[in-house]
Amino acid sequence: MAQTDNYTPLKVDTFAGSAGTHNYANNRDLLLKAFSGEMIRHFDEKFALKNGVRSISLNGGISAQFPAIGRASADTFVPGQEIVGQTIDTAEKVVTIDDTIISSVWIHNIDQMLTHFEFRGEYSKQMASAMALTMERKLFQRAVGVARLGDQFNAASVAGIDAATAAATGKGAGLVGMNNAVTKHVGTAGGAAELINAAFEAAAYFDMEDIPYEDRALYVAPSTYYALINSNDTTVSKLLNRDLSTNGDFAKAELYQVAGFNLIKTNHMAINGTANSNFGPDGRTPMNSATGGFGDDYAINATDTLGMFMHSSAIGMIKAQDMVTETEYSVAKQGTLLASKMLFGSDVLRPSALYEVRKAVDA
Repeated sequence: MAQTDNYTPLKVDTFAGSAGTHNYANNRDLLLKAFSGEMIRHFDEKFALKNGVRSISLNGGISAQFPAIGRASADTFVPGQEIVGQTIDTAEKVVTIDDTIISSVWIHNIDQMLTHFEFRGEYSKQMASAMALTMERKLFQRAVGVARLGDQFNAASVAGIDAATAAATGKGAGLVGMNNAVTKHVGTAGGAAELINAAFEAAAYFDMEDIPYEDRALYVAPSTYYALINSNDTTVSKLLNRDLSTNGDFAKAELYQVAGFNLIKTNHMAINGTANSNFGPDGRTPMNSATGGFGDDYAINATDTLGMFMHSSAIGMIKAQDMVTETEYSVAKQGTLLASKMLFGSDVLRPSALYEVRKAVDA
């Protein structure tokens, strides 16, 4: 299809090419193959939730079904009593494909760019970063949004022991006898010490739900991560106390676990995704737009999220199309369009595997 719109080329024509030394068709083939490889490599490095969610690939269709089966019971047999069987609760979660994620660049004077591969590498790095942070922000917005539909607990209350201040609704409610998602309020001044106390409550809640120890994670903003390492609070300092455990390295600013949760820092959780803009909170990523964005399911103001405790079974992600890179040269425009895209969707599978700690007043 002919290109009719005006594009803004990325100019690299201040560098001279080696005229007469290239076969143009072969150079375009080389560009596409090398570029695709670098996109996938950078994407894997930057996508922190790569192993933090349940992911499957579709072979056709727009949705995937995740059956949910409740627990069975056992009873004492009474001689002479007929065995008639029992009813086990069943339900399903259906995850549907969302919008296509795409990142592209328009490159002018492609022959000159082919002799300077550092430009290609930088473009691939930036496009991969944009794809990764878009997916990660979508998934975190989903997780926080579901947790805030779950049971709400005040600072003095303990999930799984005390009654919730507000009961779960919608996607925050568990299926087939499973428990609900949780948001714990620790006050607007909550910090590292409050997060650690909440971590042990979250661990106990996960244990009561028989959620496996493997693949438990605590996601925090970088500022919170380093506060957990450098705080003088006695509760916080226990995390790196070598008399208690070998749990990191103060000099390297490394901390591995909190209450059995793998500690992972991310820039993409504690953000405001409610702005009705197709460019997101930092002008780079579509989050919620009335015209072509991802929709209200991902429109959450998570700036007061102190930490998100998750298990990999909490969120399901389906991919109808893995990351692919396409290229198109325009004679009329004298340049090449490079586009990388991915088609996927997400939804909550196990609400009880989501436990948010929020810097907010009691509900």
